[in-house]
Amino acid sequence: MQNKWLATFLVSGLLVGATGCPDVQVDPGEGVNDTPASGPVVEFDPSNRIIPFPNNLLLDRTTGKVNLPASCNESPASMATRVGVLNKLDGFGTFETVMTVTFNEAVDISTVAGNVSLFKRATGTAEVDPTAATTMPIPVVAIPSMTARFDAECMNPAMVVQVILVPTRPLEQKSTYVVALKSGIKSAMGTEFGPSFTWSLIRQEAPLVETDAMGNVISDRTPLDPSIPEDLASLQGIDLLWKAHAKALTFLRGTGLMTENVVLAWEFTTQTVTDPLDPMVAGSPAAQAATTPALAGVARANPGANGQQFLSAALPAGSCTVLPCAAVAEVLVGGLLAKQFQVPGPNPLAGGTMIPGQWSDPVAPMVVAGTAPLGVLITTTTNACNSGATGCPTVVFGHGLGSSRSTLAAIASQFASVGYNAVAIDFQAHGSRAIRVSNTGACADMAGPPASPTPTLTPQCYAPFLSGNLGATRDNIRQSAVDLHSLVAALKACGPSGCIGTAPGAFRVDPTRILYAGISLGGIMGSLVTSTNPDIKAAVLNVPGVGWVDILENTQSNAIKCSLVDGLIDAGILTGDKSSAGASALCLTEAWKTQPGYRQFSAIGRWILDPADPANFTRRLAAKRFLIQEVVGDLVVANVTTRNEGALTGLLSATMPPLMADCASASPPPPSAAITAGATAAGTPNKYVQYTTTAPGTVGCTPGNTFTHSSLLAPAAGTEGALGTARLQTDALTFLSLND
Repeated sequence: MQNKWLATFLVSGLLVGATGCPDVQVDPGEGVNDTPASGPVVEFDPSNRIIPFPNNLLLDRTTGKVNLPASCNESPASMATRVGVLNKLDGFGTFETVMTVTFNEAVDISTVAGNVSLFKRATGTAEVDPTAATTMPIPVVAIPSMTARFDAECMNPAMVVQVILVPTRPLEQKSTYVVALKSGIKSAMGTEFGPSFTWSLIRQEAPLVETDAMGNVISDRTPLDPSIPEDLASLQGIDLLWKAHAKALTFLRGTGLMTENVVLAWEFTTQTVTDPLDPMVAGSPAAQAATTPALAGVARANPGANGQQFLSAALPAGSCTVLPCAAVAEVLVGGLLAKQFQVPGPNPLAGGTMIPGQWSDPVAPMVVAGTAPLGVLITTTTNACNSGATGCPTVVFGHGLGSSRSTLAAIASQFASVGYNAVAIDFQAHGSRAIRVSNTGACADMAGPPASPTPTLTPQCYAPFLSGNLGATRDNIRQSAVDLHSLVAALKACGPSGCIGTAPGAFRVDPTRILYAGISLGGIMGSLVTSTNPDIKAAVLNVPGVGWVDILENTQSNAIKCSLVDGLIDAGILTGDKSSAGASALCLTEAWKTQPGYRQFSAIGRWILDPADPANFTRRLAAKRFLIQEVVGDLVVANVTTRNEGALTGLLSATMPPLMADCASASPPPPSAAITAGATAAGTPNKYVQYTTTAPGTVGCTPGNTFTHSSLLAPAAGTEGALGTARLQTDALTFLSLND
């Protein structure tokens, strides 16, 4: 269904094609001098699909879903995204949502932001008191831009002045917002912009036209004749358009804005964002995950090896001479019966396993599968809690992008040394869940071992976790978050006696002391799950970030960039050489960020990825107990995205700088003062701590400390690298211990 109702709003004969202006009666004090402007105008002409965006005029009135019409020269990939992803959403974006409006002349951008009001008008059906809204306006940033506009035949593109408005904080889900552009916005020549003729009609307090339920005109203050079909269509369009803006304009008047000073206003409703990952929302995927049964088939990972023996074989030679491997009693495996919601799609590899795509519905998906167990890696502590009646505190560990649950081995002994069991699963498209999509070239089978490529060493041979398929990317993230909810529920069901299994050493869980620790992607996933799961008591988020598009744009990791850029080239969104071309690859430059196709993709990407973006969960995360660890100069998750998370959770501001970690002069070092400051019997406050590389010989840190993105698990070279890892781990373990 196209936007037929929008097309019927207004016809060009009245608003843009008339040789003269109708003698329209206007309300006193409104519409005076509102003849079609020959000077600067804020554009608004729904009859020609010229409207600000996002806009509730683009919602289907029956379903409440987005109903974007086809754009000119739409590519097959763009159509698939519009029809198959965007038009399934129940609203617009929430974090860094891009709002656009066009002008008929160049704009003095310095006059825009101060003359824009953005208010929340309603949450669901609950109206906001407009007088209260004035105390909490949402600031915006104004960015000059241009956009292409085609004629009615999708020919003859012309560039039009556009201004992008971006809210400075995340908007709330399922809420209606009003945007008002006020008098005072000036052209580059210094002349104030006025309203379009269309808007001068619509902004009046009393309607020009009223119709009954059958579309019959019952009141008309225009010279149009409802007995003439063309005029009747125009009158019905005016009536629909006035009604579509009535609540917004009434709200703005309630805030004290004078109607004649509003040169354009519109409203939009945000999509459902956090509900699917909230176990407290009845019927949500996370709520369904809360009924996950205890882990099944718990047994030794290697029947002939205890924990220390397993780690000695799994870690680099000599690791257990410096790590407390003897603190690990057992390394076990188990099965997690986690419900899966992603709809399988085709695999380009003949005979290959189908690839999980997006959920059947972005808010209320159907269960696709829930009987094939996900593998769980379990490490247990030698602490007596594993033989006691209450069980042990247990850490859910989240691995990094392109990694797997097996990386738990690198930190398992440290967890065990402070009395913690630990568990980990593979996120979607990782480790045991990676799906091969090619068997040629570098992806061909080899003599081995291994006999085939591995997801970690040859990721191009497997379906990516993050790709140009935005619906699948969003739901790879959300499915992984739901799986973590399932894992927490399974641990609670295990309790102190439910998952002892066949292992010589018991695995007993204290269900009141479930913790989380994650690195990189695991830190990002931890933000989503910790914020929504009431059973996670405390969390360490190592090198996380918010804003998926910001993370992808700012990363210096070629593995991440090239996977995305190659996918966009395949989809026709970008033009250039793929990474297989070597030095000429587009992903090795910054040019891909400036291509028009990418700029459109990034705006759409923010919108689609919102329900999987931790930025939209920061309000809830702020109420939990967590530590954010930032590695200064991180080349993978750029510091700006980590600091944005700190700011959105209230840990960073202009007057609240980050805390600084102490130098580690020996291993293990004492915890940083930043970690222990403010500790009480009830725990320690939330912390944002920076870890800065210090060269050997530095006064106050003679041995030096080196920190990289992966330092929590893998030390950088040299003694200073080992000390950096010791510092991160000690601080993480201390924070958890103070809050478990």
